[in-house]
Amino acid sequence: MKVAVNEMTGLLAFETKITRRKIITLIVYSIYLLFLGYLLFFAHDFGRIAEGRDFSFNFIPFKEILRYILRADVLGAGPVAVNLLGNIAAFIPMGICLPLLRPGLFGHPYRVAVVGALNSAAVEFIQLVSRVGCCDVDDVILNTFGVVLGYFLVVGFIHRKEPEDAV
Repeated sequence: MKVAVNEMTGLLAFETKITRRKIITLIVYSIYLLFLGYLLFFAHDFGRIAEGRDFSFNFIPFKEILRYILRADVLGAGPVAVNLLGNIAAFIPMGICLPLLRPGLFGHPYRVAVVGALNSAAVEFIQLVSRVGCCDVDDVILNTFGVVLGYFLVVGFIHRKEPEDAV
């Protein structure tokens, strides 16, 4: 991003280069966010409460993660996969798109992790106050892991594609 002073107004003007890749990434990211919102708040069978059950919440880190791992034989592979792997996979696209859209701002996994954790915490807070789904701190942990995993996938892919400097 270039910063220059506009000669007519005397104000700072920010010049950003919008590439085709950024436009495509922004479109894909927008579709992803809409789909994620649908899954989290409107789709049945994706962490939503079954008919007749009370709303539930968990504020003890790793409680539900351990329950799903230790009781996988009783709970079944489907629910375990949806809860553990689904929560990770659901936020991988965020970790991929953020550094592609704003490489300067999201060029470090810590920043991507913080944004992912805040977004996930916001979702869990909305679920808590609206009593939709299950408010679970373990979801924040798994979602944040997914964001960071997505970051490392895209960074690894970009670095692998770059030609090595000639010595």
